[in-house]
Amino acid sequence: MSHYAVAVIHKDTQDIDELLAPYDENITVAPYIEYTKQTAIEYVRKNWKNYENKTDSECYDAIAEDYTEEGMTDQDGNLYSTYNPNSKWDWYEKGGRWSGLLKTKDGKKCDEAHIKDLDFSINQDEYNHALRFWDVIVDHAPLEPGEQKADFCTFYNENYLHEYFLNRENYARINSSFSTYAVITPNGVWHSKGNMGWWGCSSETPEESMVWENEFMERFIDHADPDLMITIVDCHI
Repeated sequence: MSHYAVAVIHKDTQDIDELLAPYDENITVAPYIEYTKQTAIEYVRKNWKNYENKTDSECYDAIAEDYTEEGMTDQDGNLYSTYNPNSKWDWYEKGGRWSGLLKTKDGKKCDEAHIKDLDFSINQDEYNHALRFWDVIVDHAPLEPGEQKADFCTFYNENYLHEYFLNRENYARINSSFSTYAVITPNGVWHSKGNMGWWGCSSETPEESMVWENEFMERFIDHADPDLMITIVDCHI
C-alpha cells in the first residue's frame, strides 16, 4: 500500500475531515458502469499477464466472473461497481510521515499554519545534499572523507532519476522546495500529479511530474489568500 502527502488548503472555519470525506475509499455509491463489455476486454488484454493473445470471450469471462457472482452485470455485458470512483484514501492522519514538513518564518516546523506565516524558500541544506546525492548515485563520484554510501540511500536507479528529473540542478531544486503529491483547495477540489496506486506506484508521466513540480508554488501558494491555512495530511491507499 502507499503513503503520500496532501496539502489541504482551507479557511479557519472549514473542517478538513469534511474536505477529505468525498475521497474516502470506504464509501459505497450507487451502482455505475465500471466497464462496458468491450472496455473490459481491452483492459484485460492490455493489463493482465498472459492475456495478450487470449480471445475476447476468454478475456471477458476472466474479469466478469466476480461481477457475475455479485449480480453486477446486465444483459449487454456491462460490469457494474459500487466502489467510490473518487477514492483517494482509506485512512489518513495529520502530519504522519510528513510531520514537520511546513516551516514558519521564525523557523518552527509544523503540520498546520496560515500561508502568511510560512517560509517557502528553498532549504539550502537539502539543496546541497541533493546535489551531492546526484554526484554520488548518478555520476558515480567517489565518497568524500566522512561520507558513507548509506547517506545516499535510494530506491530509484539512475535511469529513473534521469527520466524524471533530467539533470542535477532540477533534482536538487525539486527536492529542496515545498510541494506535496496532492492538494485539496478550499472549494473541495482534489488536485494531484497523478493517481496513486499500491507500493508507491503513481500514474503520472515524467513530463506531468515535472510540470506539477515547476508550477506548484504559483498554482497553489503564490496567488492564494495569505489568510488561508495549510494542513499537511498523510494519506494511505
